[in-house]
Parts: sequence; structure tokens; C-alpha cells
Amino acid sequence: MNNTRRLPNQALLQEASSLLIVTALCGAGGALTTTANAAIIATPGVSPSTPLNVPANIDGVYINVITGGTGISGAGTAGWDINPYSATAMQFFSPGAPAGGAILRFPGSALVTAGNQTLGTLVDAAGAYNGSTAAVTFGAAAGNWALNASNYFGFRFLNEDNGQVHYGWGRMDVGATATTRAVAELYFEDQAGVGIPVGATGIPEPTGSLLAAGAAGLLTLRRRRRTV
Repeated sequence: MNNTRRLPNQALLQEASSLLIVTALCGAGGALTTTANAAIIATPGVSPSTPLNVPANIDGVYINVITGGTGISGAGTAGWDINPYSATAMQFFSPGAPAGGAILRFPGSALVTAGNQTLGTLVDAAGAYNGSTAAVTFGAAAGNWALNASNYFGFRFLNEDNGQVHYGWGRMDVGATATTRAVAELYFEDQAGVGIPVGATGIPEPTGSLLAAGAAGLLTLRRRRRTV
């Protein structure tokens, strides 16, 4: 008789233990990511499935980032924060506060208009913002906007609830011309003064190391099954 052979109930206990370890590892990864991104909020009513069209006219669309409220005039849109517009190009209008403008310029660029930001760019107090209503630049250079593509912009706004500056980012899908466009994503950090990376949504994703740990646990479990 093989004294090292596990009894069936012992094997089941070992299997359950291994599964709990793997689950804990994966669960911890999700919890950590969620905690780190818990303050990132999506603007209501704006998503890839329900993009916000920007009319090709002098008014465009006024957007309240927190409530998702929109309108065709500043006076008619309570607490508006950003206003993409233009009948001939792609422009942004900013409210009077914060002073200095709302839209982030491309880092290191001499352009004073809204920059097409790369994913991961941190939108925070260190950035250069502008209130220029000049049209964005389309082209191949860094920070230029592109036709038939998704373009990313950073912004800051004065939170109407607490009177403090918050940061956010948006995705503008542009078609064959600058006047064919829609805002497909808008996210902001709900903690005043805290920066937000362009592209961050707050949706937890398992990291590579945690996935590897989970896979290792499953592999160990399979090996143990073979020895029973």
C-alpha cells in the first residue's frame, strides 16, 4: 500500500485550497486597481455607443462634464465646462474659470491650441492650458490632430459643487473633415487637484504579474490532480 497516496477527501481539500489562493490573488489585483482608479468618473450620456455629436456651427455643443448636461449656448447650459465648436474647423471655447483656459496644450509644443494628447499623458497642474479659440492644427507632427481618427484632449474645469479645479480627458472621433466629429469619451477625476492619465477609465484590469500568479496556481493544481 502506498502510504503517500492522498485520500480523496484530502485531494478535494487541497484543490479547494489552491482555488482559493488563485481566486484571492486575482481578486486582490482587481481590488487594488479599483482602489487606485475609484475616483475616475465618466460623464453621463457620453460613451462610444452614444457619442455626443459636435454640430458644425458657431455654437457647437456646451458640455457640463459632471452632470452630462448639454446645450447650444453658455447661458442655456448651467455649469458648462468645455465647448467644442466651429462651422469650418475644430475649435474649443473655455469658460472664464479656471483663469488661463481649460484645454491642455501638447507637452513641449509651441502650439497654443488644444493638443492631440498621447495615451498616458498626465493631465494635472503641471500642464500648460490655454483659452485660445484658434483652430487646432491637423497634420503629422506630434500634438497635431488627425482626420479619420480618434484624437485625445486633456482639460481642467472648476467643479460647481466645491469651487475647486479638477482634471479630465476626452476622446474626439474626427471623420474625413474637421467638421465631422463627435465626443466619444469624457472622464474626470473627482478628487480636486488630482491628475488623470489620458485614457484612464477606472475600469479594473488584471496585471500581467497577477495573471501569471493565477496561471501558476492553476498549473500547480493540475499537477497535484495527476498525483492523486
